[in-house]
Amino acid sequence: MVQLSKGWPFIIHIEFASLTGKSHREYMEDLEGFLRKHPKFPFVMIHMAQLEAGPVRRLLDAHPNLHFMTSHASPFYQGGGKPFINMFERGRLKPEWRKLISEHPDRFVFALDNVFARFWTPSLYLGKMDMWWPSTGRPPGRRRPCPGAQQRRAALETSAQAKRRGGYPALALREGTGPVSGGTIF
Repeated sequence: MVQLSKGWPFIIHIEFASLTGKSHREYMEDLEGFLRKHPKFPFVMIHMAQLEAGPVRRLLDAHPNLHFMTSHASPFYQGGGKPFINMFERGRLKPEWRKLISEHPDRFVFALDNVFARFWTPSLYLGKMDMWWPSTGRPPGRRRPCPGAQQRRAALETSAQAKRRGGYPALALREGTGPVSGGTIF
């Protein structure tokens, strides 16, 4: 499998908060069986899998190959018809999330999941970032690079290289590197 040989993560999209009772248990059992079956393969749960801190902690402790993506886990996504979790309280990360992220900083991937054009309007985008920046304890402009960020930047093709190849420079990676290799802003 190419993805495994290159260390590329597999993104899993299960919305646990949308499941009830037996379905929730069965999906969780299936997920954990899958994670155990592929212990060397990196998996990322998008939208924090719609799980609160307790279940996330249990999964992280049990499965070292599991990561969580912060997309749709803030007040901006509440009340839209899907039960996304909210990692924030009064504009700051909730204490249970801050503690969990500080204990497992390399297991969380920051993401906004801005899939619609309106999400990129300056007021909405900057509103999201204004909330996330202080929650990470680092002000804008004084960010610490993600682990491995320098190596990933070095692996990116230049615009000229990508044009010669006929690709997109932001997405084009040199042979042998994956599109995502983990990291965190926390």
